[in-house]
Amino acid sequence: MLRRSLLIALALAGLFASGAPASAQTKPRLLVLVTSSNPMVQAMAMLLTREALGRQTPVRMVLCGAGGDLAFPTYAGPTLQPAGLTPQQMLRGVIQAGAQVQICPLYLANTPGLSAAGLIEGVAPTTPADVGTYMDGADVRYLNF
Repeated sequence: MLRRSLLIALALAGLFASGAPASAQTKPRLLVLVTSSNPMVQAMAMLLTREALGRQTPVRMVLCGAGGDLAFPTYAGPTLQPAGLTPQQMLRGVIQAGAQVQICPLYLANTPGLSAAGLIEGVAPTTPADVGTYMDGADVRYLNF
């Protein structure tokens, strides 16, 4: 009898130690960093981001380096198969699907002739402090492209 009571107590302690049942825990968030100049790599970032959004995963994307080019209407990337879209068209799709998309301040500060005023709709500037705060979340997973 004592052994059974001990087992029940341990089982209950395990349930309460997590703070909440698994179904009530917060869904992990995703941080996607896009820095590649390769259109296929950029497109893969968009495809996996879209997949995550379809699974109700909150997504934040930061564009920097060559990835920052996607944030401007002057981007002239190739149309890729099988989607028949450019990486920027895919980016617009992930924005419409709910991703928060930002451009790093280094890109804006070091790319002559470009400014936040010229960003495509749905892309906003960010700061290192803002991204750092997001990164501190224990529930944040990272994808780098």
